[in-house]
Amino acid sequence: KTLSRPHFPFQVSSRLPPALPFQTPGTRRLHALPRIPRLRLSPGPPPTRPPAPRSTETALSKVPRDLPLAGPDGSYSTPILLDLSAASDAVDRPLLPHTPSHLGFTDSVLARFSSRLSGRPFSVSFAGSSSPSHPLTVGVPRGSVLGPLLFSIYTHPLGELIRSHGFDPHLYADDTRISISSPVLSPSLRARICSLLRDVSTRLSARHLKLNMSQTELLIFPPEPRPPLPDFPVTVDGTSVLPVPRARNLGVVLDSALSFAPHIPSVAKACRSHLRDIAKMRPFLSVQTAFVPVQALIISPLDYRVSLLSDLPSSRLSPLRSILQSAARIVFLQKRSRRVTPLLKNLQWLPNDLRTKQNSSL
Repeated sequence: KTLSRPHFPFQVSSRLPPALPFQTPGTRRLHALPRIPRLRLSPGPPPTRPPAPRSTETALSKVPRDLPLAGPDGSYSTPILLDLSAASDAVDRPLLPHTPSHLGFTDSVLARFSSRLSGRPFSVSFAGSSSPSHPLTVGVPRGSVLGPLLFSIYTHPLGELIRSHGFDPHLYADDTRISISSPVLSPSLRARICSLLRDVSTRLSARHLKLNMSQTELLIFPPEPRPPLPDFPVTVDGTSVLPVPRARNLGVVLDSALSFAPHIPSVAKACRSHLRDIAKMRPFLSVQTAFVPVQALIISPLDYRVSLLSDLPSSRLSPLRSILQSAARIVFLQKRSRRVTPLLKNLQWLPNDLRTKQNSSL
């Protein structure tokens, strides 16, 4: 039986696989488990060529690919993670519509931006009393697709400034990473970084944004064989930016050895907390209903930038493997003594080591 609805690009298929010519206790248990509806593409026009990948996962995949860690002539790579104070709340709305004029936006798009941002008052209510309304002249909306887009447009000139200093920028909303490679950590490199951060702070101040130097982080990826990290402080306007052993960038904890040792326990801890909450409500849910929060809160974090872990040994992925197996048992409300392989097959979930290899090949 196939369920479909007009103008919906997918069909939900609930067909069961044909019966096998032989039956074993394992296959009987497998067919006895409830099936999860699978999404299948409906017939339609041939797909168009996808756009060039520009996402947080694309940016993160560039980190290990661009780091020259191999070879005797390797270089130090020094990503700098900028921290902006109250970034989205400090965007100057009257200035924003004039920013994208040179980016190729048409007048109708600029009019939509102005309509979305202008003429919006705000007031404060407390204990039954409200203040007079005032026009809202700063900030971009949060929790919508338009918010990060408007902030990226507002800070677009920052990328040109960073490239003019010979650094490689990546800007995604208020997450800004600056990278450069150098054979040695020389005083001239320190001077270039200080000059860049000083110019970035000045440019942001001109747009009513503030660069928080005390929270800006500097990572150092040494070449192989990896020597001890040298002392490489960067001082800007009396504030020192010291190298840190680990830092979070776009949801992934990076360490100077790219071992992802702090990242894997962090993901496992967050998923384990969600699993405990789902397990409490699982007896009151159907299999299909339980699959939805597990997919959103467990599988999505496990799949996010999993290709970064493709070079790690399987033993290092054991915390994530335990999370995946526990999630499958919760979906089908099975005990820990139950073999998990039939459950994973029924859910069509790959083991973690195969997930990393599949995503790295995409």
